[in-house]
Amino acid sequence: MVRRSNLVIVLRVRAAMLVLLVCAFVLPLAYRATPGNAASTPIALPLCKELDTPKDLLKGAAPGLAVVEQGYQCILRHYITGRTIDDRVLLRGAFHEITQSLPSDLTVFTLPPLVGDRDVDWQLFADTYSTIAQLLPQTETIQQALAELALFGMTQSLNDDHLSYWPQDETKDYLAELSPTTPAPTVGIVTSPATTSATSIFITDVLPGAPASAAGLRPGDVIEQINGQPVIVHGQETSALSALTTPTLGTPITVVVQRPASGARLTVTLQAKSMVAQPVTARELASGIAYIKLFAFTSNAADRVMAALKSLRLGSSLRGIILDLRGNAGGAEDQAIQIVSAFAHHGVVGYRVQGNGKRVALHTDDSVTLLHTSLAVLTDGDSASSSELVAGAVRDLHLGVIVGSRTAGELASAYFYSLSDGSALEITQSHILGALGERVDEIGITPNQQVTATAADLSRGDDPVIDRAVEDILQNRT
Repeated sequence: MVRRSNLVIVLRVRAAMLVLLVCAFVLPLAYRATPGNAASTPIALPLCKELDTPKDLLKGAAPGLAVVEQGYQCILRHYITGRTIDDRVLLRGAFHEITQSLPSDLTVFTLPPLVGDRDVDWQLFADTYSTIAQLLPQTETIQQALAELALFGMTQSLNDDHLSYWPQDETKDYLAELSPTTPAPTVGIVTSPATTSATSIFITDVLPGAPASAAGLRPGDVIEQINGQPVIVHGQETSALSALTTPTLGTPITVVVQRPASGARLTVTLQAKSMVAQPVTARELASGIAYIKLFAFTSNAADRVMAALKSLRLGSSLRGIILDLRGNAGGAEDQAIQIVSAFAHHGVVGYRVQGNGKRVALHTDDSVTLLHTSLAVLTDGDSASSSELVAGAVRDLHLGVIVGSRTAGELASAYFYSLSDGSALEITQSHILGALGERVDEIGITPNQQVTATAADLSRGDDPVIDRAVEDILQNRT
C-alpha cells in the first residue's frame, strides 16, 4: 500500500519537474499577459462521484481547470466540516502550491482578495489560474501537473492527514491493492516505517512470487540506493523510495542493499510485475500457535483470515493466534469490525463522530463465529487506519495483547471520490474514536509489550516481536 509520505514525495517530484519543463519554454513568454486580463468561465462538470469500483477511473476528460473546480466543490460538499469551512483557505492553499512550483519569472502573480463567497471566490481564483495556465506550454503533461498542484494544495491547506489528493496512477494502484482480484504493479516488498530519526530503511517482508523474491531479496536487507540515489538523507526518506513503492511497469529499478547477516552488499535490478498480491499468509508456529500476516484490509479480508486459519488444520490443538498487522496501512473498515467480532460479541469496536459532534457506535457483528482462543496483535509505525481500529479494540476490550511499537495514529473514516481525469480525492467524512471513546488519530495505539525487530534480527531469520507474542500466549494459556 502507498504510504501517505511517499505520495507527498511523488507530488513534490512532479512539482520539480514542472519547474524544469516551464523554464525550458516559458521565459520568452513571461510577460505576454498580466493578471486579470484573461478571464475564463469554468467548465461545469458533475460533482465528484464516490468510487465504488476501479472501472470508474476510466471515465472523464482531459485534466485542467474543470477538474480543479470539481475537486473544490467535492471538498466543500463532502468534507466532515464542509458546510462551515472557509473556502478561502482551500483556494489560497491551491494558489500557494502553484506559485511555489513556478519559476521566479511567473511569481509576480497574486491572488485577488477573496470575499468569503464560494462562487465569487472560485471565479477570482479561476481567472488567475487561467492566466498562469495560458503562459505555460499547452502540453498535457504541464497542464496536468498544474492541476495536480492546485488540488494537492487544497487538500494540504486544512492540515488533515486523511484529506488527500491522489493522481490517476496512484489512485489506480491503491484501489487495485484493496481489490481482492485486481492486479497492481508491484515489486513485492514491505519496508520498515520511516521516522524523522530513521538511519535506514530495510525490507520487512518479501511477497511470494513477486520480483523481489525472484531477485533474492530478503527481510532485513537494508536499502541503501535506488537508481543511484540514497533513500535516507539526514534522517528523512527521499523520493528515491517511491520507485519501489509506486513502480511503473516496464521501468527497471536498480537497488543496492546491504545484508547485515553476512555484511554483503548486493545490487539487483527489478521490474514491477502486475499481480494480485495475496493479502494474507499463514503458518503454524511451535506449540500450536497460528501466525497470520494481513497485509491490507481488502474487501474480503476477514474471510481470507478465517480461511487461512482453517487451512492450518489446527483444530482443537490451536493454542492461540498471532495477527501481524505490521506495515498494514488499513483499508475496509467493515473488515476490521468483522475480525474483532471473531473474538468478542455484544461489544463496541469504536465510535464514528460526525461533523455535528454526534457519536455513532460501531458494534461487533454477532453473527461471526467466536474463535475462543488467545490473541496477540503485532503493530508498528506503519499500522494505520483499520489496523488501529482492530488493535485499539483488542486492547480496550481485553481480547488479547498488543506487541510491537506504537501505531501510525491515522484513524478516521475517509472515502474516495473520483474526479473526471481519473484522479481522486480521499476525503475525511467522520472521526473515529476507540472502543472506550479515546482519540487514536495523531496519537496511535501503544502496545502492551513494546518490542522492535531490527534489520540485523530479520537478516538472521529472527523476529523478537513474534517471539514475545508467542511467549505471552503460552504464558496466558498455562
